[in-house]
Formats: sequence, C-alpha cells, structure tokens
Amino acid sequence: MSQSVVDLQKLLNKNGANLNTDGDLGNLTKGAIDKLNIPIWLKIAMKEIGTKEISGYKHNSRVIEYHSISGGFTTDEVPWCGSFVNWVLRKSGISTTVPYPARALSWLKFGVQSKPITGTVAIKSRAGGGHVGFVVATSGSYVWILGGNQSNEVNIRKYLISDFKEYRAPTVFEVNKYKQLVSIDTQVSGSEA
Repeated sequence: MSQSVVDLQKLLNKNGANLNTDGDLGNLTKGAIDKLNIPIWLKIAMKEIGTKEISGYKHNSRVIEYHSISGGFTTDEVPWCGSFVNWVLRKSGISTTVPYPARALSWLKFGVQSKPITGTVAIKSRAGGGHVGFVVATSGSYVWILGGNQSNEVNIRKYLISDFKEYRAPTVFEVNKYKQLVSIDTQVSGSEA
C-alpha cells in the first residue's frame, strides 16, 4: 500500500469520487482521475503517483524514462523533478517546453506567468538548485504540489504559496476551462533533492 496513493484517493473523494482508500493505483482510481475536469497533463501526472527512486545500485526504470527526454541521465539519484514535469507535458502533447528541462529553474522560462491554479507549473528555489511541480489545489496561503522527487517519489505535498518564485502555464492553458480542486490534508513538503 502506498501512502501517496491513499492521499490521492482522499483528494479524489473530496472532489466527487467514491473510492476505497486502499493505496492501490488500480483501474477504479485511474477512472476517477479520468473523470476530473482538469488539464490532461495533471491526469497523466496523477497516474504516476507512487513512483519511487530505488536506493543503491539499481534504478527505477520509470524515473530513467523521465530522464530519457530531458538529458539522458541513467540514474534515479540525479534530481528528477524537472525531468518528470517535462515527461508529463510531452506525454500530454505539449512538444515544446524549456531548454535544459531537467534543471528545475529552467521552468521559469516556460509558457506564460500565471496565478497558482490547478494545472499550472510551480517553480521554487532551494539550496543547491530548485524544484518544480504541478499545482493541484490551493487553500488560503497553501498550495498542494504534485511533483517528482518529492522525498524521492511522485506525490502530492503541501507548501506555502510564497515558497515558490513563480507559477507558469502552458500557452494552450485555458484558465476558466477547468475545475479548481478541493485540497486535502497531506504531509508538508519534505526533501526535493
């Protein structure tokens, strides 16, 4: 059972689904994701929740796949949040993202500046680099980010809105087309390195 998938199932239930929170990213959970009125790239990202790094000499082939179109790294020990965002957007049909997409701060040049709303890309600075992920929901002064390499996995974590330098949207993004999701209680952000 994956706690990150349980968190996703709770989010889906808060937004109209009726799932058992069993931590299994199976067909019922994926079907509930597909029913949401959110950008396709966010649906793709949600279906990756629970993907984790493997400690030691072995590496998760899915993380290596994220890297394959973002710099060709062959280890899941290299920070991979930017590679994850790039992989998701490319899978959704957005073929042009940013130069050096594996570098989180490169995403400051993506699309157009936006408010932090469901589906936008959030970029923050941190010691040693940056972090990038997708906005899932906001409430008050908090934002829930779906990202790769958040405590070494794909998950949804809670941050302060002010933690992020900028929020960016693809040029094809239609702000009023999608539903703004209701947030849930999740862990506060951990490591993004």
